[in-house]
Amino acid sequence: MVTLEEVTAAVRAEVAKHVLRDDFGNADDFTRDLQICSDDLTSIALSLENRFGLKIGRREYRRIHNVLNLASAFYERLSAQSESLTSASSSNGTKAGSTS
Repeated sequence: MVTLEEVTAAVRAEVAKHVLRDDFGNADDFTRDLQICSDDLTSIALSLENRFGLKIGRREYRRIHNVLNLASAFYERLSAQSESLTSASSSNGTKAGSTS
């Protein structure tokens, strides 16, 4: 399972490709503080979706304004995905054990 710190680091690395400075904070607003244009924000989002194998909904993106928001959105999805896989494995193991 990936940690929130690892997800945040991945988000920062992707954002850094589109920002002219290295000293940005995780709470800096993408458009106001970092002046990232919408095309670059789309590129960041698609790159991270491909990296993590997840899709974030359009409505959810409307609530994302900084590295912390974006990292949290991916982390929550990754955690939910991991929990559902764990539950499915447990259910399959229980069913298999009960039929033997």
